[in-house]
Amino acid sequence: MNFYKSLGALFFLSLLAACGGSSGGQGGANPPVDNTKVKTLRVATFGDSTADATSLESQDVSLFQANLQGHQIIESRKYQLSFYYPAAYLVGNGGIGGETTKTMLHRDVKAISTRRKSTEDIIALKPQVILFRGGSINDLPNVNSNNRGVIVNETYKNHITLVERFTNANLPVLDSGIFGYSFPKGGTSVSGYDKADPTQVRLALTQLNKRYRDYAKTHDKVHFIDPVGTVSDLTGKYFPKMTEDGIHLSLQGSLAMAEKEAQVVTKIFGASAEKAFEKGGVNNYPKVSSIDDPLFEVMDGAIKDGSRLIDGKEYQFIRLLKQGQGGLKLKLPDVLVNLLVKGKTYGVSLDIIIEKPAAPTNFHLSTRLDLKETVNGTTERYLLESFGGEVKQLDQEIAGRIKLPPFKLNTTINDQSHFRVYVSHLSENSAISLGVTRLNWVELPPQ
Repeated sequence: MNFYKSLGALFFLSLLAACGGSSGGQGGANPPVDNTKVKTLRVATFGDSTADATSLESQDVSLFQANLQGHQIIESRKYQLSFYYPAAYLVGNGGIGGETTKTMLHRDVKAISTRRKSTEDIIALKPQVILFRGGSINDLPNVNSNNRGVIVNETYKNHITLVERFTNANLPVLDSGIFGYSFPKGGTSVSGYDKADPTQVRLALTQLNKRYRDYAKTHDKVHFIDPVGTVSDLTGKYFPKMTEDGIHLSLQGSLAMAEKEAQVVTKIFGASAEKAFEKGGVNNYPKVSSIDDPLFEVMDGAIKDGSRLIDGKEYQFIRLLKQGQGGLKLKLPDVLVNLLVKGKTYGVSLDIIIEKPAAPTNFHLSTRLDLKETVNGTTERYLLESFGGEVKQLDQEIAGRIKLPPFKLNTTINDQSHFRVYVSHLSENSAISLGVTRLNWVELPPQ
């Protein structure tokens, strides 16, 4: 299955605890279902920087206030499960950059705070599944032929202790092990790895991944999401497109692993409902009737490319040429702005397609909801940004759903507010076509 082709729900910060009810009860409770399909699935991450899924400080990312005071929330490319499983939403961000398995274990003994992100804190958020990314590559930069056995044993012991804290709380764990390693010796782009021996690091990580894989085979609640063949080879070396810097996954790598996560989640809980949000009390965003609709604004660097009906949905297309940068805006019309109520919670989604380019193409893609208000003649902004990241040598179609985070308005917004899709750093002599559907804007039930 092409991992680009079925991006079930492109996103942006899937912070959806407000979107549909709650599991209530204890961790691991069955998610609500709708016509035999899962309607909502509460997800939490845990681990090192590979699990750090959002720029929000708190590990509780289920809901936040849109205060429209220049604040910006950026959802990392690291959480993409909802691309393929639209019912999934992130209620816990348990990733802390730079941590080893030892420091992850010690989080529980620290003073309680919104930044502690201990196993206890994550369990308290009542997720129904854990995306465990605590391999950890951070245990390995000093590994060599003399100490490798000791380091591997200690890392494995810590890793399994952490996993069992979740399984003992009746939570299924999707364990990704260590994705891969291709950071060059002497490299300086990632602190702490300049003196690491790539060969020794890969020997250690392949030994650890084998042990994690074997452990999962004998423990029903643990599911190993094997990176081998997906983002890295048998030696632990990343495939070229799958890493951003030789240590972390690229956007494409995150999508590839998310597809495998979605397959496992489907086996555990059942198929996902297709809707990112259920309809609520606010009218959906008015349909953009044509490429010439005043609600559809083409930004500099792009040209209009018509509309097309694809799988029963109407898409408005733009085309970007050569090394230009640009995109499109979907303006929020007065009829919608006037319906939005201070203190209510809302969710926004739309479908997007980037057609297969004529030749492999590099570019950077981002999506943003730009909410604005006018205070004493000054425009204040609140930005929600996601799906940011470089796309390398794209040679296939990207198609899926962007699902913005639910947010509660604590002020009013004006008609300068808009949703934006932006492309930059396009390869020389390249061109891409990008299409979007209308926005689906709904009021969500109170949390």
